[in-house]
Amino acid sequence: MRVGTTGDFYPFSLRDTKTNGYRGYDIEVAQQLAKDLGVKLEFVQTSWPGLVAGMVSDKYDIALGGITMTLDRMKSVAFSDTFVSLGLVPLIRKEDEGKFRRWEDLDREGVTIAVELGTSSELIARATFTKAKILAVEPPTARSYQEVLTRRADAGINDILTYRRAAQNYPSLVVLAPERPVGALHNGIMVPQGDQVLLNWLNAWVRTRQETGFFDKLNEKWQVPVPDQASEAAK
Repeated sequence: MRVGTTGDFYPFSLRDTKTNGYRGYDIEVAQQLAKDLGVKLEFVQTSWPGLVAGMVSDKYDIALGGITMTLDRMKSVAFSDTFVSLGLVPLIRKEDEGKFRRWEDLDREGVTIAVELGTSSELIARATFTKAKILAVEPPTARSYQEVLTRRADAGINDILTYRRAAQNYPSLVVLAPERPVGALHNGIMVPQGDQVLLNWLNAWVRTRQETGFFDKLNEKWQVPVPDQASEAAK
């Protein structure tokens, strides 16, 4: 089973450049999936801008790594049932907390919002913010929170886990209104369109593994909040 993954999205898919190995939440999902299927596992390096194209061109059989279901992606690929849902939130500099009190305050002329190119965060930000300028940077060489740190952007848009970690590492940054996310990201297993047998099996596998507590253990290990814990975890 060839699994496409980016290797650059904490905590879902992380690549060790020294060993070329992978670790993370969705890496463990792929390992358990391969074990349950009784097949050999092979990870295939991909990128966010080329994620869907890689699936369509048969570079991998499925894709995992914090991949969000979006209507745009689902024009070309399919997804299993979701097993992780995260809030999409803004990140700003602490000094601007008086200037921006809610995420709607960001949508005005003269404000620049950074996003990662080719991600669901970019799609949602472009659909949500109509007046602010959207600055798309390409990971892994650039990150939206870095643009905020260096003042090339007033805010960034990404998931709560990514920005909670950024705020912990950089005390000058803060998550804006975590209790009111801009949107929700629902992650699943990306698969080719047209293979209903595979999709049915994966959906049954997700439900079965949820019932056995497999995902609960991963949530605890990788500190991934379940939906009703997301606001508290963001604080």
